[in-house]
Amino acid sequence: MLERFDDGALRRVRLVAGYLASRDANFLFGTDTPSAPTYGNFPGLNGYLEMQQLKKAGLSLEQIFRAATINNARKFKIDSQVGTIEPGKIANLVLLNKSPLESVDAYDSIVTIGFMESRFPATVWQQMQTSSRCG
Repeated sequence: MLERFDDGALRRVRLVAGYLASRDANFLFGTDTPSAPTYGNFPGLNGYLEMQQLKKAGLSLEQIFRAATINNARKFKIDSQVGTIEPGKIANLVLLNKSPLESVDAYDSIVTIGFMESRFPATVWQQMQTSSRCG
């Protein structure tokens, strides 16, 4: 079934995204996955899958990284508060074991999540994933 979409609709979307990426279009990153446990995919999985598709479409790893960080902050006009690591900004961070500028797989190597001055080790993240799968 996926092959049918991959040859049709997804292929066309990848062509358009690749065309825009080749002209350094301003991509934004987001997902409509609920942040609470649901019967669907656990939080973060759809975003990770979308990043893989963006890479497959032709976006560079830097374009994907910018889309997930500073581009969103600029578009929502909150880049003075978030989007980059600077003194005085809110430190919402996902610390990875690998560089996201080397591989999309790096986004699957979460070590710690920092949100509004709180830190959550990877084990907490893994527990959230497991509990959301079990429903």
